[in-house]
Amino acid sequence: MRENPSLIPGAAEEVLRYRFTASMDRTVTEDTDIFGPLMKKGDIIIAWISSANRDESHFANADQFDITRKNSRDHLTFGNGEHFCLGAPLARLETQIALSSFIRRFPSICFAPDFRPEEHLLKHGFTLNSLPIMIEQS
Repeated sequence: MRENPSLIPGAAEEVLRYRFTASMDRTVTEDTDIFGPLMKKGDIIIAWISSANRDESHFANADQFDITRKNSRDHLTFGNGEHFCLGAPLARLETQIALSSFIRRFPSICFAPDFRPEEHLLKHGFTLNSLPIMIEQS
């Protein structure tokens, strides 16, 4: 991205697609088996909305991080339709500015030598709780 800043918008979208975790918690209001297994009144169910961003029928090789992905902007990170986030354009701009500023400010950025992503994930899956990196100031 440093040598080719035109990749930054795609990188920002891929970050939003790949690492966004969103869920909706709902309380079951009456006993039902509408989704297959029996759910009892009072049970909590969680819908992982962000799983749509990993849909192989929409994103080829969806589990791969690819800043050149042609349709990365088609993610549902900001919702869709009447529930689309009004702040999405600002969030996209801020993400691009942050990436640009960071790579311009630090000429050398790399993962810490012993970094293993699976050791830095939150209990519930895809979100990193830390990202150990090494940077060199200009």
